[in-house]
Amino acid sequence: MYIIEEVEVLYPKIDQPYHFDKAAGDKGRSVPCDAQDDGACYETLVLMDEKKAKKLHSDMQTFYKEKKEDHWDPLPRPKKHNGSDKFEFKATIKAAYGKRIVSPPRIFDAKNNPMPDGFQLGSGSIINLAVEFYAHQMKGGVALRPRAVQVLQLATPQVRSPFSDSEGFEFDANETDEMEEVSDEIFAKEEPTPEPKKAAKKKAATPPKEDKDINDIVDEWDD
Repeated sequence: MYIIEEVEVLYPKIDQPYHFDKAAGDKGRSVPCDAQDDGACYETLVLMDEKKAKKLHSDMQTFYKEKKEDHWDPLPRPKKHNGSDKFEFKATIKAAYGKRIVSPPRIFDAKNNPMPDGFQLGSGSIINLAVEFYAHQMKGGVALRPRAVQVLQLATPQVRSPFSDSEGFEFDANETDEMEEVSDEIFAKEEPTPEPKKAAKKKAATPPKEDKDINDIVDEWDD
């Protein structure tokens, strides 16, 4: 197993098998498929600086010289990615070899905790990539077969639509924000009006008892 350290992934398709579908979108593209469909594979591009590219190519060259036959073409040089200062390599492995189904590359976080099945990397993620070298005659080359990934920095995967552009509704995030503001104004909760407190009824004052005249008291005694 060969470890390529701290490289950037581009267009990773390693969570499940994919193959190129000419009918998908306007120009065709890779779509999920069954492991035994034609062209089904796991693949990703990896980008790296010149120093790492030279080291990887040198190790691939050493392996290739040990495995190649005399009539095979020389190992091609790595190429830069879209004219940038980064070099690109493609890591790919078939999803099946005949009836033998190949498991997707295992994915771990930086602490080596395994990620759940179907975990998706986003383009721009920084990873360590474990690959197997495989020398082949076609155009003289060494295939990098991805076996495991360690995620050092995770980029959010972009959601891709399976449809072509059509006439009709187009979502506008700014318009949605404005609608939410209007909605907040319309449905703003009003402070409940407090009910007036009922004034407590005052008990009528008990009239003071009139003092009896001393003569009346004496008369009561006499009775």
